[in-house]
Amino acid sequence: MKRTLGALSLLAALIMMGLATTRLVAQDDTEIQNRSQIKVKTTQVAGGVVFVDILVGTKKSELQCNDGQPTCKSLKAGTYWMVVLPKNFGMYDCQNVEIYPGDKTPGEKDNLDPADRIGAYCQIEK
Repeated sequence: MKRTLGALSLLAALIMMGLATTRLVAQDDTEIQNRSQIKVKTTQVAGGVVFVDILVGTKKSELQCNDGQPTCKSLKAGTYWMVVLPKNFGMYDCQNVEIYPGDKTPGEKDNLDPADRIGAYCQIEK
């Protein structure tokens, strides 16, 4: 009886590890699909908030973050990559995004090195 319970516990643990690995791989693929090249138009700081006006394709949008946070940077005009994070990820109560340098090739998993991340923002669609 003890041997059967031990074998069942081991089997359950292996199944759970397999599911966790599958979920991590799926998150990586989702992250790649949710990447867009953006153009930063202007950045301004007012009332402790950094406002960044961007274009995602032809759609206007705005990024916001709390000035003084380590992940909040004033972006210079130019081209960047924006990764839209899954729901309930990130530090803001909105659609959270991360910004990466624009000189990387899209679609390659190794180009989303967290060390390259410029900042984390809340995206507000206009």
